Amino acid sequence: MNIENRLKKRETVAIIGSVSSFIIFAILLALSNLSTDSFVNMQSYLIKSMLAGSAENTLSAFFNLISPLFILFFAVLFLVLGFVFVSSFGVYETKRNTGLIIGIIGMTAVIVMLRFSILSIFLGIAILCSVFLIMNISNTYFKELKRWKFFRTGSHSIAKALIVINILVALGIFIAISINLSAYQQSFRKEMSSTIGDMVVNEMSGFSAVPENMRSAMTEQIRAQIENEVIPNSPLFNAYIIWLPILTALSVWVILEFTRTLIYSNLAGAFSVVLIRMNEKLE
Repeated sequence: MNIENRLKKRETVAIIGSVSSFIIFAILLALSNLSTDSFVNMQSYLIKSMLAGSAENTLSAFFNLISPLFILFFAVLFLVLGFVFVSSFGVYETKRNTGLIIGIIGMTAVIVMLRFSILSIFLGIAILCSVFLIMNISNTYFKELKRWKFFRTGSHSIAKALIVINILVALGIFIAISINLSAYQQSFRKEMSSTIGDMVVNEMSGFSAVPENMRSAMTEQIRAQIENEVIPNSPLFNAYIIWLPILTALSVWVILEFTRTLIYSNLAGAFSVVLIRMNEKLE
């Protein structure tokens, strides 16, 4: 098979593989119920998860804490796999039209599946930009690297693209919260009131002896008191609520950067080794 036909085959593999991966990524994100509100109330969720696991052993409590994040982990795994298909084609040739097709389909899938939210728009734009970035720098890396070329080409190029993803996701969260700040502040107050109320109830001696029909009313009364009296008069909570857009965006960015460095860039390198070797064998 001549070189031109090989490139066409590799291009077809890149388009089908990356587009399929991005669509699966978008579907998994939709199934995970990911939203800006879930990021805002992330701290409350962590506290609740730790309280729920307090009666269990450490290992069980840990798995209960991270189990809802599994679907999100696998979603990002497919995003990385989509980038690997782009990178593995980019080592041979840089085609803007191919990048445009892949990027637009990936962007559209995310925006549609996440119902045209502000966060989905920023994430979609990030995917489009990342596809073009990967296709260009993977070609450069492949030409310049001497050792571990397959692994380092995928790892380095996709790590750079994930930086773009992380920055734009954090920016999207910041803007989404800032636009509707009062609603998110109220949501955060309610969630934290519920969480602290549950902590207080769990620590109350003799609460289990209270009749079942009275427990719910007492719990709601405690939550309301915390929401209306404790939180409004707490300098710490007030400061956090004022800085909610920045602190939420920063928290998400730190988590994304941690997983990018520790997990996804290395997985991208491993996937790239397999896929580039497969491309080399195309006849």
